[in-house]
Amino acid sequence: MGCAWCRDTGDYNGQPCPSCCGGLPLLARIKAAQRLREISLDRLPPSSREMIVAQLIRRRTIENPIKIAEISAKTGLHEREVKDIVRTLRSVYLLPVASSRSRPAGYYWARSWDEWEPYVRQFRGQALDEMRTIYRVTKANWPDFVGQLKFDFDVES
Repeated sequence: MGCAWCRDTGDYNGQPCPSCCGGLPLLARIKAAQRLREISLDRLPPSSREMIVAQLIRRRTIENPIKIAEISAKTGLHEREVKDIVRTLRSVYLLPVASSRSRPAGYYWARSWDEWEPYVRQFRGQALDEMRTIYRVTKANWPDFVGQLKFDFDVES
């Protein structure tokens, strides 16, 4: 029987799951459960690799993330497959799967902006660094083509 509050599919015997609802004051528990219901896993195909990985991550918090190696061990998926699935969970299903490279490192389910923002800050910097590197390498090796560099971003797709 899953969590009675947020419908997480873990076995909690009708009690609030410890990863999102357990230990919170009643009002905070209700708000957390409402938010998690809005971010439903119903969008995912049942019994899919995406569903399995999402369920493992959904139980994790910013304080207790899950490492890729642990997901691989529990699912039999190669670490590269896990990374691809996480990208799909974010880009196709728009699920709040965040990650941290600093301790504790791993994937976690962002339950608030305060948990999502460190991920945004970290990966925004990485993306900007990659774009700067592309520009500088192009300029150093093919200076005549620097003007042809164009970075198109479609934020709605």
